[in-house]
Amino acid sequence: MKTPEFGQQTQIETPVVPELSHLKNPADAIMLCIDSPDDITEETINKVKMITRNGENIDFFKKTAAIVSEVNDQDKYSREYRNCTGTIVVGRSSADPTKNISLLSHQMPYELYVRDSFIAELKKKIEKLKMDSTLGTIDAIIIGGNELNDEFREYTDSIIDLNKIIKDSLGFDAIVAIGPNISPRGDRTGVNTNIYFDNSNRRLYVIRAEQPENITNKSFAPEDIEKEKEEWTKSLEKSKK
Repeated sequence: MKTPEFGQQTQIETPVVPELSHLKNPADAIMLCIDSPDDITEETINKVKMITRNGENIDFFKKTAAIVSEVNDQDKYSREYRNCTGTIVVGRSSADPTKNISLLSHQMPYELYVRDSFIAELKKKIEKLKMDSTLGTIDAIIIGGNELNDEFREYTDSIIDLNKIIKDSLGFDAIVAIGPNISPRGDRTGVNTNIYFDNSNRRLYVIRAEQPENITNKSFAPEDIEKEKEEWTKSLEKSKK
């Protein structure tokens, strides 16, 4: 499975799904736009303001280590993905074909292994979205994560197992929209990733610090994560010199 590289850090727009066999219409692929908080475009600023004003805040800090949104047609956003991972699943409503319905999750990676209630809730809501969506219109991506240690082990395992939950329900692999945040910048801006999902246009806005050599600003298949990890580790080591 070949995946497209995003190239430059600022204002990249590309379908994050490299293989679209699960979609009847390739235009239903989620689009991704990445901006650095130090070099954010006016267009993204305006979009983020609109989504935060009218959308649903999936507030990780109101829960304990994991949260999943309801399945609905609202825009969604969630801030401060530090070590956390998440998923976005979106489909065309079978009840109203003019609308998309979606869900967004935000969880610590270890929650996939210690909390059965979270896994059950995530599975239940993915199934609901599946049942309420038109066949061939559902797309799914995985987001978030951070450099926790030199091996990226907790991140790596959680990506593989999160994808398994998605594939078992939807019948296709999610794509990892971007790799983990490996920014050497140690302040709050450096460690955080903020995401904003424009539900009606299936467009995801990601705000995070610049990454060394932009090495993690590309999508990849979960099955390729070990190969990707080797490149991240090399880049991270170079950035620390």
